[in-house]
Amino acid sequence: NFSLRMSNLVAALLRPQLADLDVQCRRWNERHDLLAAELAKVPQIRIPRRPAKEGYVGSSLQFSLTGTNLDGVEQFLHGCAARGVEIKWFGSREPVGFTSSWESWAYVATRQSLPKTRKVLDFMCDFRIPLTFSLEDCRTIAAVIRQVAGAVLAPH
Repeated sequence: NFSLRMSNLVAALLRPQLADLDVQCRRWNERHDLLAAELAKVPQIRIPRRPAKEGYVGSSLQFSLTGTNLDGVEQFLHGCAARGVEIKWFGSREPVGFTSSWESWAYVATRQSLPKTRKVLDFMCDFRIPLTFSLEDCRTIAAVIRQVAGAVLAPH
């Protein structure tokens, strides 16, 4: 998901990695699916369902928090971060890393009011899944997220 022109050096570095692409995609999906299954047990977390025919590479996991307000979302994010689990939030009014909304895009002259989109983004989170994480690391991360969700988000 990079927008760049490929130089000869980048291409030379990339070529040997292509042979392992299918293996790496399977590894990402193992981690993604483990996290998704564990977090699906949390009443305050909604994981989007994927169509059975859909192919994907789970290099990140998106989920929505339910039964809470913006303060609850921020408490959840801070609680996870305090335990070493960094979760990105699409609801932030200012861009943070790769998460931003149309409201902060300086290159758009006229911003639309999109209340339904805003409501979705206010509760949408994203967790990047590096391949350096083992499956046991993913179980630990899921346990931290479950613990924080149970402590700061009201059951619905």
